[in-house]
This record gives sequence, C-alpha cells and structure tokens, in this order.
Amino acid sequence: MMWDEKANGRSKKSQKGFTLVELIVVLVILGILIAIMVPVLTGWIRKAKNQDAILECRSVVMAAQGQAAEEYAKNPNGSMNDIMNEEGTVEAIMKTAATDGKISNPIELDESVTVTGLKYTTAKGIVVIYDRAHQPVYRIESDADRKLNSAPSYKDKLEELMKKDGLLGEEGTVTDKLKPTGKDNTIGQALQQYFFEKLGDKFPVLTEAEKEELKDKLKKATDGTSHKLSDEAWNGFQTKLDEAVWKPIVTAEGKTMMVADVGNNKDKKGAALACIIYYDNNYYVKMNPGGNSVNTIWISDQGSARDDGFKSEWLNDSIVKDGWSKI
Repeated sequence: MMWDEKANGRSKKSQKGFTLVELIVVLVILGILIAIMVPVLTGWIRKAKNQDAILECRSVVMAAQGQAAEEYAKNPNGSMNDIMNEEGTVEAIMKTAATDGKISNPIELDESVTVTGLKYTTAKGIVVIYDRAHQPVYRIESDADRKLNSAPSYKDKLEELMKKDGLLGEEGTVTDKLKPTGKDNTIGQALQQYFFEKLGDKFPVLTEAEKEELKDKLKKATDGTSHKLSDEAWNGFQTKLDEAVWKPIVTAEGKTMMVADVGNNKDKKGAALACIIYYDNNYYVKMNPGGNSVNTIWISDQGSARDDGFKSEWLNDSIVKDGWSKI
C-alpha cells in the first residue's frame, strides 16, 4: 500500500485545535461581554422588582382610600388621620390589598379625606413612598430619602428655621424670642409647637432605615461586653422604636436636642418619655440599672427654666448601667 503524504498532511491540518493564544482571546472576549451584560441584567431585574413593589403600593393606596371612605361614613366627625392609623384599620387595609408587606409610616389624609401619603415596605424589604404632593407620586425610597427622614436631618432643619426666625442664637442656644404661648406652657412646649407646625401638624415617626441604623449601632456598642442584650431585650427595643416619634427638647443649657418619645399621646407637647436622644451629632440610649436592656425615662420640657432640665453632663461616651450611653 502506497503512503499518500499529501492527503496525510491535509488530515493532520484538519485535526489541528485552538492554540493557547486563541483560547485566551476567546476568554478575554467572554469576560468583557459578561462585564457588560451582568450590570445590565442586574438593572433589569432590579427595575422589575421595583415595578412590582410600586404595583403593591398602588393596591395598598387604593385599599386605604376605600377604607377612608368607609370610616368617614361611619364617623364623619372623628379624626380621620387617627382612625386610619389605628391597628385594626391598618389590618383591614392590608387584608383588602392582599399583599405581604406592611405600611411603615402613618397614613396621611387631607381635609377631603383623600389619602395623600404613606410609606409601604414589601416583604422583600423594598420601600415605596406614595406622596401626592410630588412627582412621581410613587417612588422607591432612595439614600437621600433615608437621610432626609432622620433625627439629624430634623434637627438640622429645625435649627435652620429657628435661626431664620431669630429663635436660635449664634452659639446654638435658644433666644428670648422663643416664649411659651400660654400661662401653663413651657419653653419646651413652645419649641415642640413650632416644630409640629413646620412639619405639617405632626411629629415624625422613626423610619425603617433609621431603626435599622439604631439597632446596628446598639449591637456594635454592646456585643462582646457585659451589656450584651438578650433576645427579649432586643424585642423590647424594637417595640420602642416602632412606637416612638421624634420631638425636640430644650436642654438646661438652652440647646436643642431630639428625643424619641414613646409616650401614649404622640401629638402631645411637653415632657417626653424618651428611649433615645440625638444630641451633638450622636445617638444615646438609656440603659437600665442592670445594663442589659434599653430603658425609658421622662425628660423635662422646662429647659433652663428649672433645675430639672436635661443636662449634657449626663451623657456618657460608652455603655454604662442606668445612664445615657452613646451608641
């Protein structure tokens, strides 16, 4: 049998594979394509999830509007903002909406009993803001929203307005222009009334983002120490956060600070049953005598008018038993 070297050469050439350089080039190209496509795909997925969250919030708003009409028909002379935020009413709204999330901020209504605002958090943790006063009326909560609705931003805004109105001096202390409005009123009540009116006749609740931030700060401050909180103590702290509203207080030194008030009457002006305070760019919690749970304590609204005004010297830079501790 004769050997056909020409045919054999063609056979060897046809069986030749990719070189190492060619494989590297292919892998580089694939890597570039993946680098381009992954962010795009992630963006599409996020956008789809956000759209689903907005649709859920629409259902909640529609259910809330229907519930508002029903409640107004039953009690036309009642405070609709209070009625709509009662636990039973909120449960009825969520049952009608048939969603798995929760309303995470008070439902707001105008004089015509139209729902004008609420915040809805999906079961997956996406927060949707419904606000008829802005466009678009439905939006996903941004980092700017989270920073805007917190004790630091409230305090900054309050002091900015006070300076503009001549109620706060250059050294950060309240001026003589901030005066009680009645015989039985205090300087603290005057400040709270001012704050209350500037925020649309309401005291702001703690947002979900701020609650998470506070829990994270407390965990970092207590973990690995003798003040570590038990599961029961954590549940108690969560309950306090859910019940609290931010109110301003005038300290004994005449400065302003924000307190998280867990008292029963969220619209009442005066002394605050506080579990957290925000002062001089820091959050503080009141630890119980055992040092292993967060306590509440009444803070005077008298300011510098009496000796029982809150004093900054009571604040501690570390976790201490039965004292205000920085977190």
